[in-house]
Amino acid sequence: DKYYWINNNNITKIKSHVQNGFDLINITDNNYIITSLDGLAQKNINNEIEQIKKINNIKIPYRIILDEDYGFWVGTYMDGLYLVNTDFTINHHFKSTQINDITNMHLDVNGTIWIATDGYGLYSIKISQFEKFDKSNGLSNQMIWSVEPNSRKNEIIVGTYTNIAMIQDNIITELPFQKYFYRNSINCIDVSKSNEIFIGTAHSFFKISNKRDSIYQIHSKYFSDDSGVMSLKFDNNNELWLGMDTYPNLIKYDGENWEPYSFSEGEIQ
Repeated sequence: DKYYWINNNNITKIKSHVQNGFDLINITDNNYIITSLDGLAQKNINNEIEQIKKINNIKIPYRIILDEDYGFWVGTYMDGLYLVNTDFTINHHFKSTQINDITNMHLDVNGTIWIATDGYGLYSIKISQFEKFDKSNGLSNQMIWSVEPNSRKNEIIVGTYTNIAMIQDNIITELPFQKYFYRNSINCIDVSKSNEIFIGTAHSFFKISNKRDSIYQIHSKYFSDDSGVMSLKFDNNNELWLGMDTYPNLIKYDGENWEPYSFSEGEIQ
């Protein structure tokens, strides 16, 4: 329920009037849109985060991406997919029993929207055409919590509930690492500039080589095998930020060194 701004290692708490921020996109410097339990939110003129009152009828927006051609794609966990204009009016609401329980969304360099769902497989949207990927064409499991387009190799990396899979030219290939993800759900994925895949799971942190032929578990004194990595993101310096479900809440990793941050009820450490 708390929001912070980190810039040059200076941490500033931002007053907020919404609960549980799930996702965030930058529109311009220091201006962003947040998906929250209370709806879409944005900073007001007082630099406080509040619900965007113009659009308050989207139930539990969970993921959001900016499409320069169409506006905002907003994925909800229980109310389908929305296409929202930049003036925050609703363009279209895609709602069905299939495109629901949306867990993750990404836009690749070709303009394709990739949508992961919790039990309904993976969808791609290109020029309003929907294509589904599930067990029928090669995925071992239809519960998908993470998807990451990798433009350097023209591949889509998919984290199912049981394994890592790659999609190239609409062909699915699962990597031979299923034993590492047994009862160890894949929460998040990001790719380094050298094409290594970093994977955050419910109980561990992994790296897959750029040749996709070996996997390594990464250990740190700052988290145990019971710590869940909930989010991963490389910054412009190619340093990786890990969002954790235990203290420290946030960890910066440069490949060798770890820099932890803890956001507790009382103070920031």
